[in-house]
Amino acid sequence: MRTFSRTLSLLFLLLTTQVFGFAVRVTINTTPSDAKIYVNDELVGTGNAVFINTIAQKIIIRVEKPGYVTKIVKYMYRAKKESEYLHYYRRDFTVTVNLEKDKAQRTGADDDVSDLTKLETLKQDGLITPVEATLLKDKLLDNSDANTKNNIIELIALRKLINISFITKDQFIPIKNKILSGQYNYGKPASEALNKLKQKSESGDYTKEDIVTLKNNLLQEYK
Repeated sequence: MRTFSRTLSLLFLLLTTQVFGFAVRVTINTTPSDAKIYVNDELVGTGNAVFINTIAQKIIIRVEKPGYVTKIVKYMYRAKKESEYLHYYRRDFTVTVNLEKDKAQRTGADDDVSDLTKLETLKQDGLITPVEATLLKDKLLDNSDANTKNNIIELIALRKLINISFITKDQFIPIKNKILSGQYNYGKPASEALNKLKQKSESGDYTKEDIVTLKNNLLQEYK
């Protein structure tokens, strides 16, 4: 069925070329070289492709690869300047598309840099000691403890609760000690439980006294 469809497309191209008198050859190159190239929603190649187009068709080129930001380039014959389309004339042309890495999907090296920055923030805020920061940094860089990244994420999440005065530094310390001693239960992280309690406090269904009691009972579990 697909072969039949492509045959029809080719026949249409030949007929249209006869009517309009010309066809344009579009060469598409990409970086990275293994990015997928789609023209008018049809996959035409990987890394580079050649597409034959007539003035009867608009050209919408989409290039994508996991971990990179998808890019779309649109062309139209004699497009106006204010149009979203780029213009082309009666001659062959080449399109080069360079993809940028998606910042939301960071590499492992980027993660390490970010985690080191978080460690420095925790140390500067006085939430971890210089010795604790050094130990976490060493574990992070040599991958000697699989939970190190989770430990840092949890400490940062608790820091946010301190910054909005939902917990105090004194309440933070026992949780931190449990995290750093390797006795922390990630099946029920304190930050998640405290944030749920914070949402209850904001709903207005509980009095301040109720929230204080619930919070104290919760924090007892992490001592």
